[in-house]
Amino acid sequence: MGNQYSRETRGLISLKEAMECVMGLSPFGQEEIEATSALGRITAQDVVARSNCPSIDSSLKDGIAVISSDVDGATPDSPVRLRVKGTVTAGGEGEAPRLTPGTCVRIMTGSPIPPGAEAVLASEFVTQVSQDEVLALADSRPGRNVLKKGQDIREGEVILEGHSPLGPAALGLLAAAGVYMVRVFRVPQVAIAATGSELVSPGEPIGPGQVAASNMVTLKCELEEIGIEPTCVIFKDDLGGLCHHFKDLLEDHDILITCGGVLDGDKDFTVQAMEELGVHMVFRRVRIGPGKGICMGMLGKKVIFNLPGGPPSNHVAATVLAIPGIKR
Repeated sequence: MGNQYSRETRGLISLKEAMECVMGLSPFGQEEIEATSALGRITAQDVVARSNCPSIDSSLKDGIAVISSDVDGATPDSPVRLRVKGTVTAGGEGEAPRLTPGTCVRIMTGSPIPPGAEAVLASEFVTQVSQDEVLALADSRPGRNVLKKGQDIREGEVILEGHSPLGPAALGLLAAAGVYMVRVFRVPQVAIAATGSELVSPGEPIGPGQVAASNMVTLKCELEEIGIEPTCVIFKDDLGGLCHHFKDLLEDHDILITCGGVLDGDKDFTVQAMEELGVHMVFRRVRIGPGKGICMGMLGKKVIFNLPGGPPSNHVAATVLAIPGIKR
């Protein structure tokens, strides 16, 4: 992560300035993974098709493969009789028979166009006379009902640009293009630290004066929605303890999100702990409401978001600034 910021900490800044800071964050490296496991990831570079789609000239209809000049002028009132040389099916084995003037081949949707054929006459314009003969009731110009090799996807062409999200449709496209491995941005390792001696873990009994760490749960779910499984911990209001715990979390994670302790109260130690650890605070407080108390800092390549403890402020600060920055 090569993020460069001025060493000067900015105090209260506009939302636009804060957005510029978080959107200036770079991804946390790249990795190559199987395309079938890449749902929700972001491409790190252009993706190039490895195969043509279709891989051969194929039929768009059930019907008969024909030489166009054989059926030129054919109508229901003036049909053209053709001899059937065989049948081709999608994925069928063996070589399809070659067409010669006055012949045709029965063909199914997706089947390869047999040698010598120029078009496909759809089955609704064909009448069976016998096992070996049919009547063509319409013409079929060259290329009619034929999907040319590489018409949908051409081998070597860019099918997805870098920084593209990989949803179901995009992954289907990769499969059709023969792409098995794809280079994506690495999912960052994220820790959520809720601070406050009054906090209890979700599911634990809530005693007098205690509060459930609901912000931590909300943030965890919001991160899981974008494919991140965060580490979640609760710490008491103790400056020395916070310094120790934050240091450990930053060693093992790319991003640290803290909840609470960003104000100026006697027990609001979060920002003070960041200063003790040598974190460069990019900005402190943003002109938004709720959520004004958000801070962003850097420690080397590590990113820290300090969010307010009040649930409305915490949620707004996270969804407007922290999570968009993480998704970069």
